Amino acid sequence: METLVSTETLRSIDSASIHEYSIPPLILMEHAGVKGFSALLTHLKNTSPPHLNQRIVFVAGGGNNGGDTLVMAREAYLRGMKEISIVRTGTHISTSCNSHITICQSLGIPMHEVSIVNNQIDEKSQQILSQGDIIIEGIMGTGLRGKLNEQVATLVSYIHTLHTKGTYVVSVDIPSGCSDTIPATQTHIHCDLCITFGLQKSAAYHPMSRSSWGKIIRVNPSFPLPLLENAKKSAQLATIDDVVLKRMESSDYKNKRGHLALFAGSPLYTGAPKITSSSAFHSGVGLVTLYCDEEVAPVIKSETASLIVTSVPKEVVIQKESLIDRYDAIAVGSGWQLSHRKEQMLSLLHSRLPMVCDADAIALFASLVTEKKIALADHGPLIFTPHPGELVNMLEILGMPILAQEVHIMGTSESFIDSLIKISRALHAVLV
Repeated sequence: METLVSTETLRSIDSASIHEYSIPPLILMEHAGVKGFSALLTHLKNTSPPHLNQRIVFVAGGGNNGGDTLVMAREAYLRGMKEISIVRTGTHISTSCNSHITICQSLGIPMHEVSIVNNQIDEKSQQILSQGDIIIEGIMGTGLRGKLNEQVATLVSYIHTLHTKGTYVVSVDIPSGCSDTIPATQTHIHCDLCITFGLQKSAAYHPMSRSSWGKIIRVNPSFPLPLLENAKKSAQLATIDDVVLKRMESSDYKNKRGHLALFAGSPLYTGAPKITSSSAFHSGVGLVTLYCDEEVAPVIKSETASLIVTSVPKEVVIQKESLIDRYDAIAVGSGWQLSHRKEQMLSLLHSRLPMVCDADAIALFASLVTEKKIALADHGPLIFTPHPGELVNMLEILGMPILAQEVHIMGTSESFIDSLIKISRALHAVLV
């Protein structure tokens, strides 16, 4: 598991590094820029086509994030990269950032301060930015506490336009405009790569902003390890390294690898059972039995030879007693549609078998709870797999309007993650 932290926590780590461990801000900035640029070069060497030795534009704000970016610009120059330039923005310049402005000027790195009047960027800035093959931006960092002001938003929007046309964009620490306390739909940078410092940020994992962060590479700019290890967690990120599938023995055969009962499909969605059963088989399940409508069964049988297909008349409910002894787990809901399913859903929940609940079955569960036919915790191990809209719909059915508002895609990553934890605990279930 990888720790995710808020921008506030990262700011406190930065402050503690300075005041408790006596590491000067310039040292932290130096290490962030040098290590960050080294990580960037390593990544770019492995891309296809390579982006090295192309025109690079560094866009630096006036804070410490801008200072990190200027260190990277200096590193590029000292490594012999000649096609580089700096575009500066920001009226409030931090002391550390100002030191690196002076260094870059002394080295003769081309530098231009952007001017924005009536939401229009000056022509020279547009020319410099549009000629860059790579833009490395550090306009606003974790210190951002509200949405971008109009001038910065104009610059960010212009960079986004270039990104949509193929310019490779790298963000330093955090895409400018992103924060866990700012709605994910506000104007922000969309990057291909983010070199993030210290720990990963929870702001990256809102459904509306994850793609804006691109690939994330984590670098420690010499933050003391105790500060990182004891940091307040917003959440923990499960990575591929945390996924452990049970080893399959050479003597195993299908009857030893588990039997899944799949309730899926409808006349309108005949493809859903095929996709779901294929996923189950790829996970190592030995047997999958599909329970589906009579109209669907012939289609599935003719196209999925490895699947055991049982057709179920509309008036028939598969009882829990016939499930408990035969199956190890249940998957329900993919392409199911809502009509005539409540009693079947209730029977599945009462079996208390481990269950994955998808699509329409999620709303059915909420309806059964609302109608007091089942309690929130009256089920076995349960996993819900909603998309954001299905999650909001479930919460509205359950009579949880505040949580529904907090997980809405228009909200912040802070409220989204906090609410997911509350929902998971209330439902006694895992949300995926």
